[in-house]
Formats: sequence, C-alpha cells, structure tokens
Amino acid sequence: MSLAATPVRRPSLSRSSAVGRLSEISHARIAVIDDDLLNVRLIRRHMQMLGFENILGISDSVQALEQLVEFRPDVVLMDLIMPGLSGVELLTQLRAHPVLHDTPVITLTASDDRMIRLKILELGVSDFLSKPVDEMELSTRLRNVIEAKHYRDQLNHSAQSLERAVQRRIRELEASRREVVQCLARAAEYRDDHTGRHVLRVGRYTALLAAAMGMQDVVVEMIELAAQLHDVGKIGIPDQILHKPGRLDADEMTLMRKHADFGWNIIAPMAESDLQAGDDEENSQEGSSPMLMMAARIAASHHERWDGAGYPRGLAGRDIPLEARLTAVADVFDALSTPRCYKPALPLVQCFEILQSERGRHFDPAVIDACFAIRPQMEATFHELRDVEAVS
Repeated sequence: MSLAATPVRRPSLSRSSAVGRLSEISHARIAVIDDDLLNVRLIRRHMQMLGFENILGISDSVQALEQLVEFRPDVVLMDLIMPGLSGVELLTQLRAHPVLHDTPVITLTASDDRMIRLKILELGVSDFLSKPVDEMELSTRLRNVIEAKHYRDQLNHSAQSLERAVQRRIRELEASRREVVQCLARAAEYRDDHTGRHVLRVGRYTALLAAAMGMQDVVVEMIELAAQLHDVGKIGIPDQILHKPGRLDADEMTLMRKHADFGWNIIAPMAESDLQAGDDEENSQEGSSPMLMMAARIAASHHERWDGAGYPRGLAGRDIPLEARLTAVADVFDALSTPRCYKPALPLVQCFEILQSERGRHFDPAVIDACFAIRPQMEATFHELRDVEAVS
C-alpha cells in the first residue's frame, strides 16, 4: 500500500454530538493486512494521529486468519494483491468463518480490474479504496464503516434482548396454561375422589406411549398435559353416579357416557367439525391453542374403540384421533392397576394380559405394541406415582 503525502487533519465534529461517537470510534479494533511491513507501519502511524488507538498490523496473509480470530477486529483494512494468500482468498476465508463472517472489510488496491472489484463486492466488502490512498478519505470511510457496525451491533443486541423477552413471556404463558390445565384436571379428580393421582399417571403413560410411537418431543410434552384433562367432563356427572360402588344401570351409564361430550364442550375453543383429527399430530385451527384442542379431542374420543364399538360417536380405526387412542390405553391401564370404588386393583401382569387381549378390538394394535415395547417404563411410572392403597 502507498499513501498520498497529504497533511493529516482530524475530522471536524461538534463537541456536543461527537464526543461519544469519537470515543467509541477511537477504541474500535482495526486490523491492517498488507504484505509490505513498511506500509503497515505507515498506516498505523497515520491512524494513530487520526485518533485510532487499537490497531493490529499483519504482514503475513497466510497467518492472518489465526491472528484475526484472536484479535476480533471491528473492521479489517486489507490489500488485495498479496503473495501467499491473496486478498480475495483471505476474504473468502473470513466470510466462511463462524466468528469473523460478518466483520466489515475495506479493501485497497491499485488494480482497475473490473472482475476483481465485482468479486470482492460479491463477497460482501463494506468499501474499497484505490491506491494511492488519501489519509482523510481513509479516515472518513473507516469511521463510516465503524459507525455502521456499531449501529448494526446495537440493533442485533436489541433484537436479541427482545427475543429473550418474548421467550420469557412465552415460558410464563406456558407455565400459566399448565397451571390452569392442572387445576381443571384436579377439579375433575376431586369430584371422583377415588382416583387419587390418576390424571398424573394417565398423562405420564400417554407421553411414554407417544414417545414410543415416534412423536416429536414438543408433541410428547404437549400430550402429557393434554391427557390429564381426559375426564374433565366428569365435572358434569352427578356424585351418586360417580361414586356408585356397584355397576351402573342403563340410564346411569347413558348419563356417565355424556362426560366425553361435556369434556369437549368445556375445553374446545372450536366448532365440532374439528373433532376428528385422525393421525395429524399438528392439526389445529389458526388462533386456537394446539394443546387445548388436543385435550378437547382426547376428552371427546378416549372412550372410542378401534373396532367402532365405543362412544360417544362410534368412531373406528384411524378415524379416532391418535392422541385419544394413546390416552385410551393409558386410561384403561391405570383403571385396571389401581383400586376403584367398584373393584380392587389387579396385578400388573394381569393388566398387561388384558391389554394384549384387546389388541385390535378395543385398542389400536400399534399402540399396544408400543406399550409392550416400553413395559419397564410403564411399570416404573406406576410405582413412582402409585396411590398408597394400590397393589402390584
């Protein structure tokens, strides 16, 4: 590089508006890369006279990348024509580097080659100067590039702060939603005081089955919460039916079966037309809560049977929402393995035998296969969340 022998002058800025900017600019980290060490020293001297304080000179382009990574420059001033590694090659490395890829670069060259200039522009050069370079032009362009980077960094920082605030608010909303759902689930559980920790176990069992079926983690997490609302419709069932120690008669059973529709009506923010979601895990109406819609489908359909003999609508096979098919297995497994007012708990071995006997009739065969594949986890969850009176 060569500099024109022009007098060194500081840019004129009003004191009130420029003190902060000058302080930030003067502390900017600037890397100067040129194979001519004399030019590097000359440029450093002129920059220091212009108020720049933090300057790294590099004369070996081959070693430049390593030094730049350590220095973390705010701007790079680089010659294009260098032995070993040309400016274009070094610039290509910079743009591919995870740390330095967005570092502003000003290139200097005596070449008028149009293709070279186009190439460096394509690589995202912030500016370029032709040799010989006027010190004041160099100073002005450096300051402009540094200020632009400063504003960009501020914008990125603000965007990141906003993103953190948004994510924090989302977490707060999700926590609030979880609390509301669990309150609803507990309300239904308190109506039926013989079910103990039933809703927690059903949620956990359903999540285990969902994971075994290959559902995404976010869906597994959502279904664990949604499944806890499967019996929320029992809020609308009279106590004498919920707590009857013997079998229900036909009229009582008809009323008990209404809890599936009651559950849908309590939870669903949408019309009945969206009831049947089939196997679409992400099916949801714009503006609604996917988790609540999943909970509504579970509440409405977890008593449907694979063979079509269930209630309330007699759905069969894949017409039954997948989340409801999963919850059906979890719900029955928990009902079998825990005591109720009308029956004692069954041993876990017998519970699994009953599930297997209903494969392809009451339950989706694929869900039963998944259940047996994770039998140890199902049993561990039973023991972890068991009621005091439960037996294995």
